[in-house]
Amino acid sequence: MKDPFLTIVVPVYQVEKYLERCIDSILNQNYQDYEIILVDDGSTDRSPEICDEYADKFECIQVVHKKNGGMSDARNTGTALAKGKYIYFIDSDDWLDSSCFEQVIPLVEDENYDLVCFGRQFVKSEYEALRQVAEPEIRSVTGYDAYLDMMNQGWITGFVTDKIYRVSLFRENSIEFPIGRYYEDLGVLYRILLNSNQVLLTNKVFYHYFLDNPNSITASWNQKKVQDMFEFYKDVHHSEIVLDNLQESDQHIADVYYVNGLIHVLSSIYKAGHEKECEYIVEDILNEIRKHPLTYKDMVKQPNRLKYLLYRLSLLKFAFKIQNILRANR
Repeated sequence: MKDPFLTIVVPVYQVEKYLERCIDSILNQNYQDYEIILVDDGSTDRSPEICDEYADKFECIQVVHKKNGGMSDARNTGTALAKGKYIYFIDSDDWLDSSCFEQVIPLVEDENYDLVCFGRQFVKSEYEALRQVAEPEIRSVTGYDAYLDMMNQGWITGFVTDKIYRVSLFRENSIEFPIGRYYEDLGVLYRILLNSNQVLLTNKVFYHYFLDNPNSITASWNQKKVQDMFEFYKDVHHSEIVLDNLQESDQHIADVYYVNGLIHVLSSIYKAGHEKECEYIVEDILNEIRKHPLTYKDMVKQPNRLKYLLYRLSLLKFAFKIQNILRANR
């Protein structure tokens, strides 16, 4: 039996309410040349049983039951077992449009692309229809230009789940998701892009990113989360592979992306009201922002531009204090 063209890795942890929706969205694809690896990461709800039930019904599904090691460990487990030429990671509380693989896979099957990137949309229920552009576009770029596109907040997001990858990108470049860290997407995506030759981009939306899972990483706050996010933004800006590849003429682009990320981390701390608990992190972030002085005009295309303006006016911390007071008095 020949190996499948695509391996789909689904990390599974405490998602009994959402898992069937996710798996069904894969099985309902018109494209069928794939295998599905469900990695049960030590779930204590009904998720393991649901995985086994699907594996009993469908030959294309295999299940791995393992001790809890986190999202990165689960993805790495699936990558190690992958038989496909390409690999795709989907979060188990999210789901795909039924036409995703049918439309995307033919774009890479006969070409030498290292990865293909498509659109995603934040949703709160399966009843929200995906918004589409009137005339979808397709572009082919180098891996370096793809990295710059992400820096410029273009079509390429910082998420892993809206992309399909050549498996060899991980294996030949020793790229693994960082175990025991939050926001692991930030920790690998820039390395994947900078190790890629050709990247295919489409602005057509296929991925439903579910916002209302109370157990998701974004639904709670702790100090390690902001520390990991801060460290990954530093890596994206001045790790060895970035310093070796970044052209001097593009340094400003990287600086703007970096400061936008730092403002996001700083705002997360202020919003949670934990600036005293994270005093040393706040000081490190502020020092990094000062090293890269920018104008508001520099930040105008960045998602945290208004927060940056408040920072420049010395009002960012105060603004979140007011917001927290208003929220508490509702």
